[in-house]
This record gives sequence, structure tokens and C-alpha cells, in this order.
Amino acid sequence: IYIDPPYNTGNEFVYPDDIAHADWLNMMYPRLKLARNLLRDDGVIFISIDDHEFANLRKLCDEVYGEESFCGVFIWEKKKKPSFLNVNMGSVTEYIVCFAKNRAKSPPFAAGSVKDGKKYPFNNAGNGIQTLTFPAGVVRFNCGDQVVVAQDMSEGNIRTELLDDVEIVNGRNAGAFRLRGEWRYSQRKLDEFVEQGAEIVISKVPFRPN
Repeated sequence: IYIDPPYNTGNEFVYPDDIAHADWLNMMYPRLKLARNLLRDDGVIFISIDDHEFANLRKLCDEVYGEESFCGVFIWEKKKKPSFLNVNMGSVTEYIVCFAKNRAKSPPFAAGSVKDGKKYPFNNAGNGIQTLTFPAGVVRFNCGDQVVVAQDMSEGNIRTELLDDVEIVNGRNAGAFRLRGEWRYSQRKLDEFVEQGAEIVISKVPFRPN
């Protein structure tokens, strides 16, 4: 199971992300309990978090899953340069905390590297339906300059609906547009990709962003 909860930063994202510490803990506890009940005996949970609630999340997971079930923390570089909005230190990393339901039954993780240029699809059939807003100019289109009208773009088990007309000019979206579907990423993650300068590509109609 992978969850991407509110980070309690005070920023406006998909979730109400300005919850006080106690409220944040009260919100997270039943969700972590439910996730544990849904895990198979050999299952693991991955939880994205940043500095704001990292320590509290560790304590909470120790209580729900047990300290002996702690697998480790993945540290990932979310951007190359800090924003320097913090008085003392600008952060460029976030964390993914991992706990197992039963470490003795969990398989070992495989090590590897991510290659530049590899495509990571936004669509993920089976996830909850949500709406993503793509700001103007952030998507590179490989389907020629045209106007794509709002329409249902679902095919097979992939559910996607274009909520706005999209004008493609010089291979880019001239204005912001919204896609509704079952997504791998939240709006917050999409905004981070944009901030980092990651390239988002749509190659054809129906839209399948990568």
C-alpha cells in the first residue's frame, strides 16, 4: 500500500494541509490502522512525508505496526535547489517511510536505478477518481497543433475525462486544462513535477499523460 497524506505544511493542496499536530495525528491514526488491516501478512506500506510530521509519523507507525515492523526510510530528492523560504535551511528532500505487517514474511526489496527519459504514466486503473489541473505550457504534445474539445477519453479499464477544451500551440497547451481520472499522482505531486521542471508528455488523443 502507498499513501500520500497531507504533510501539514499550511500550503493549499488537494487535501486540507494546515491541520494542527493533534488533529493531524487523530486524522492519520484510523487510516494507518485500516491500512494495516488491509495488508496481507507479507504486505508493506509506504508513506510519503516531509520534515513537518516525519517524527510524529514514525512514532505513530511504531504504535500501529510495532517498532519491530519498521523496514526503513527512503530519502528522495524532490528538487535540485532549495527555495530558501526557510530562515535557516532550505530542504530539497522528502521521505517515504516503510513498515511491514510482518517483516519475517515480507520479501526483500530489489535495488536499482531510474534511467533518464523513462516514461511514468499518470493513469493507474483502480485508484480513486480525482481531477488534476495542468497549468498552461507545462505539457508537451506530440499530436500536432490543434484544438481538442472536452470529451470522455476512457478506453478499456482506463478512465479519463477531459473537462476543458485544449488549444495546442507550438506543441504546448496554451491554457490550463483539467483531466479527471484514476491517477497515480496527486495534484501536489503534479505541482512538484512542474516546479522541478519535469517534462510531462501527451503523445496522442485520447490523452494519456506521462
